Formats: sequence, C-alpha cells, structure tokens
Amino acid sequence: MSKNPIGYYFRTGVVEGLLALAFLLLIPTDPKNSWVLGFSKSRLLLTIPLILSIAFFLLLSYFYAMRPKFAKKLDRLLEIFGLFLPVLLLFFGFAVIGPLLKSYTYLETNEMKTRLLPYIFYGFSRFIQLYLVAIASNIAREKQGIRWRFSRQTLIALLMAITGILVTAHVSLSIIQIATQELKQYRDIWRINRYFNLTYEMNLPAVYSSLLLGCAGAVLLVIAYYKLRHKAKFRFQWLGLSLIFFYLGVDELLAIHEDLGYLADEQFGKENLVIQDWAYAGIVIVLLFILLYWPFFNHLPPGHKSRFFISAALYMGGFLGVEIIGSIYEIRYGIQDIPYLMFTTTEETLEMVGVIYFIHTLLIYLEEIKRST
Repeated sequence: MSKNPIGYYFRTGVVEGLLALAFLLLIPTDPKNSWVLGFSKSRLLLTIPLILSIAFFLLLSYFYAMRPKFAKKLDRLLEIFGLFLPVLLLFFGFAVIGPLLKSYTYLETNEMKTRLLPYIFYGFSRFIQLYLVAIASNIAREKQGIRWRFSRQTLIALLMAITGILVTAHVSLSIIQIATQELKQYRDIWRINRYFNLTYEMNLPAVYSSLLLGCAGAVLLVIAYYKLRHKAKFRFQWLGLSLIFFYLGVDELLAIHEDLGYLADEQFGKENLVIQDWAYAGIVIVLLFILLYWPFFNHLPPGHKSRFFISAALYMGGFLGVEIIGSIYEIRYGIQDIPYLMFTTTEETLEMVGVIYFIHTLLIYLEEIKRST
C-alpha cells in the first residue's frame, strides 16, 4: 500500500470501475434485444452507475491530492464513512439492481447474475479496500498518540434496525400478496414485494445480507492482520475464516450453493430425497468445517467461545436447520403460503441476526486485541 492510503483507495476505485465497465460491455450483445450498437437498454442503464462512480472517485482523488483542507476534513470523516459504509453500499446496490429488476419477467437468473458480476466485484472490492485503508490510517494515528473512537453499540443498533425494517417489509408485503393473489389489480404491490422478499436473489435484502457477511469478513481480516503481525497461533485460521465469510457474502447474493444440488440428485435420485438437494452437500461442508476448526474453537477464551457458539448456532440454525425442516414440510404437505412464509422468514431472520451477533462478538475480540498490543 502506498504512503497515502486514502489516495490509494480513490485511485484503485477508478481502475476497478473501468475494469468493471469493460467487463460489462464485453458481454456478447443480443441482436434480438439491441437498442444502440447491439446493446440493450438495461445494459446501457447499468453502465450509468459505474460511470458516475468512476467520475466520483476521480474527483475525490483530485481534491484529496490538490486540496490540503479537503484532505484534512476527509481524514476526520473516515470513521463516520466506515461506520455507515454498509448503508451506503446497500443503497448503491439497490440503485444498480433497480433498473434490472424491471426486466425480471424476461431475463433468466443466470443472465441477471452475469450482468451483475461487475457490480458485485466492484462493491466488495471497495468494501475490503476501505477497511484496509482504515487499518493503515488507524496505525498511523496510533503512532501519533491519536486513538480511533468507534462505537460498536451504534453499529450493531444500526444493523439491527435495518434488519427489522427489511423483515417487517417482507412479512407485510407477502401477507398482502397472499391475501390479494386472486385480484389482478394488485399487481403493482406484488412487484414491490420482489424488492423486499427475503427469499429472492439479487434484491434489497439479498444485497444487505451479502454486505453483513462481507462486514464480518472485513472484521475477521483486521483480526487476521493483527494475528499475522504478531505471528500468533491460529493466525492462518483467522485469515481462512475471513475468506470464508467473503465467499458466503458472494454466495448469499448469487445463491451458488444451490448448484450443489446435482450431487445429491446423482447419488440418491431426485425422487428419493427427503430434504433440499443442496442441503446434503451443506451438511457435509458444515461437518468438515467443524472438524477443521475445532482446535481453533477450543483455543478461544471461555467468554468468546460461548459468543462464537451462539452466533454459529443462530446462523447455521437458519441457513441449514430451518431450511431442512421447511423442506421436509414442503415434501410432505406441499408448498402452502402461510407455513412457507413462516419458515422462510424465520430462516432469513436467524441468518441476519446470527451474522450481526457474530460481528458484535468479533468487535469485542478486536477491542481486547488492541488493548493487549
């Protein structure tokens, strides 16, 4: 990293934005859906946020380098920006995905994933970069005797509030859709439900859940940095855990894990499955993870060990436990509106609360590490 970490953050933002823009425009054009130069309207609309982001980072890079007063103010605002980064990226992702959701009825899921890849790459890389910048700035300030004040309680309260709003919107709009499913005049409300439904991919709750996992991965990365710096025991396990959570963040948005279902289909036959096909692979992966990380878990202090266990129980209880129970119910009794809503709401809420509690746990652990160094 350069001597000027914030300037580095802005300059790499420009480069990554250009790469993402090139990637988007290199996706083969479709003559059946062409508007200008073979590109569709939705494709060209998706380029607008990227172009604006590139211009924004260019301006910030220029002002930071050429205006000392601006740079000084920006340094002071770094903590605030870091605190509200999940919210900013949440709205950024919603603004990007919004135009694409208008074409939800005629675009296949794989096509949507392909078109959103540059934005996923861009958003997550910016997320990681900012936390790396925060680490570098914090070290520089500590050398000058300045402590970085960070309110863990404020962040957790903010995340819980956003979770509550999204869950409430999901339940309310789903109940309205169930109650009015025979009435065509309520189609606009059903369309709004797509933006807030917790079970859908690449909508507002999916972006938020993805960012929560990315936030946990970022805090784990900071802890791994301290562990690697002091050559502590299990330092590589901390780094591996960080990478796992970054992957889970991408998977939450794209539902890559569901592609593992073919393994169970081939092994047992689709007609013989008693739970979701991908859940078989999920159980195996979770068991392997427990075996690999059991020594790591045992080395944690008692208080942290219980908090790690609770957060894992909440997340895996939703991600795998409620999913399995719900799939057994569906196989026996079929998909019914109210039970399906109950299972999916419980599953997604447990996942989000579990990750938020894990972030809370990691921040407590990080505070103790900083006090001891």
